[in-house]
Amino acid sequence: MKGLKSFPYWLVILLSVTVLLRIPSLFGVYSYGDECIYLTLGQAAREGLTWYRDIHDNKPPLLYLLAMFSGNLFWFRTILLAWSLTTIYLFAKLAKILFPDHDRAVKITMITFAVLSSLPILEGQTVNAEVFMVIFTIAGILRILRGNFSNRAALGVGILFSLGTLFKVPAATDFFGLCVFLLFFVPQNIKQFKTQIVRIFFLGLGFSVPILLSFTWYAFQGAFKPYLIAGFLQNFGYLSTWKGSTLGLYIRTVLLLGSFVFLWLTRKRFSLNQNLIFLWFAFSLYGATLSARPYPHYLFQVLPAFCFLLGILFDKIKVFAKVLAVCLLISVCFIYYFSFWHYSVLPYYRNFVLFALGHESKEIYRENLGSGDNYPIADLINRNTLKTDKIFVWGEAAPCVYALSHRLPVGKYAATYHIIDFDGYSETASALEKQNPRLIIDLNTEKGHFPRLSDLIDEKYYLFQRINRAEIFLLKTSK
Repeated sequence: MKGLKSFPYWLVILLSVTVLLRIPSLFGVYSYGDECIYLTLGQAAREGLTWYRDIHDNKPPLLYLLAMFSGNLFWFRTILLAWSLTTIYLFAKLAKILFPDHDRAVKITMITFAVLSSLPILEGQTVNAEVFMVIFTIAGILRILRGNFSNRAALGVGILFSLGTLFKVPAATDFFGLCVFLLFFVPQNIKQFKTQIVRIFFLGLGFSVPILLSFTWYAFQGAFKPYLIAGFLQNFGYLSTWKGSTLGLYIRTVLLLGSFVFLWLTRKRFSLNQNLIFLWFAFSLYGATLSARPYPHYLFQVLPAFCFLLGILFDKIKVFAKVLAVCLLISVCFIYYFSFWHYSVLPYYRNFVLFALGHESKEIYRENLGSGDNYPIADLINRNTLKTDKIFVWGEAAPCVYALSHRLPVGKYAATYHIIDFDGYSETASALEKQNPRLIIDLNTEKGHFPRLSDLIDEKYYLFQRINRAEIFLLKTSK
């Protein structure tokens, strides 16, 4: 690649590779619990239910809004594909600004981001909030670095980061990192410092308005408190320790502050762009580890800054910056290897190729992707209930059964672990006794954890059918 004129050529190649890598995702199955929860909440909204008040999950609403418009897994992932192509395009434009006239660094960052964001390694092919929210961080930083950063532009950048936060709360850490950069790393004198304070005011205003509007909306819906708790506060309810590690929230906060102090003291040894990348990485890693859970898609938030760190190694810069970049790259690799789950790549694509070539049946293909008995159970539900009927599923795969059968659950919980984690047994049992769903499906889960469910089944239901280990109970008055 030589110069700016050949840039579109490389961009076309990267986008084409991204499409090829993501084609198998369009033939995905209903097996990933979070995707199914989002689709179930999307269906609930189409049927007039209010999120958080009538049906529960613990993320802000924009991801559910996309699920509502998509309607099924294929269109949900198609939206994700288009979104990812746009993200890569904006990332490429940002790479050209961060590494001006250094084509090798630009190529490395572009290729790394396009490939890692499209492989199953970080769950980039499944619908997760992190995959959507990074585009707002990239777009916001791109707008700032393009110049003419007026108060009006700051307002727009704040709105971008707010939209990212309305996909998932940890996006706010990127916003705070940006504010720290603008306030402590950009100004060269008191006058510029005062100017940056005004800019940050408009950033904060733009960041606050969409979030405040969302709270206003749910207040009018009678759902202010559940929205506050589920959409925001529950994201901070399990932060006391980092599972699988000795690092707790307070230690991570101290490390973040220590990183900021170190970068500020050594800021003159780096360019402004390098300081931005280092600071961005530190704050995004903090956000990605907030929940203390080992899901690989959490690290998607770190991916843009990680790739730019890699670009620093191939940039024409001082050795000290390269050493720091290597240390930070090793740190995230260490965290991923020892604390986060891993997903295989080659078996995933092998399964798709065998299916596409007709060497593997649809049933085997689905089974290899972890669908279990979701499809035959959903078929049975569709044959024996109306679209307006509610059902109840008890078991790990409950969200996928709801989403696949296009039926809503009795009660407000679309996932069994929500009932368990939030002690929703009594509330759910009351809803079951009041609504008497036509079908109750037990996915071979110990009902001893939910004794009132066992009593209700014994009193009002009979065993209608077994599908492998799953038991389907039919309401006796429906016999």
